[in-house]
Amino acid sequence: MKRIELGKVRQGFRGRPLYKLVEYHLSRQKQDVRIHGILGIIEMLPKQAKSLIEPFIDRWNMRVYEKDFWRMDAATVFDEVVEDARSILHQSGISFDDETLFNMFNIIVLSYAYSAYDQPKMRKFIEIRSGKCR
Repeated sequence: MKRIELGKVRQGFRGRPLYKLVEYHLSRQKQDVRIHGILGIIEMLPKQAKSLIEPFIDRWNMRVYEKDFWRMDAATVFDEVVEDARSILHQSGISFDDETLFNMFNIIVLSYAYSAYDQPKMRKFIEIRSGKCR
């Protein structure tokens, strides 16, 4: 398996607003696939990290009400989520690698897509066209 290189992942996100990343997932995955994806990614995390995921998602869900958040460069949001994940894992004494940090970012993005799927007001707020949902 190829190792995750966070710098390369970040480069791939640069120049794109966050809402486009969420829109991408909405247009490419059905909701049941998205749910299984989130659960599968959680299963890949270190055992001790799994109990941290719900509060981690809740903390990042506080940002969904900020209109400017959705317009932020996805690379900047990636950096913030990765740094937050690194901090909570370190404070909790949990060993982690770049794949764990990348997976925690993916959990956040997929949870945004999961929430936006059946919430037209949220999609309108973040300016995702409703035709983009599968």
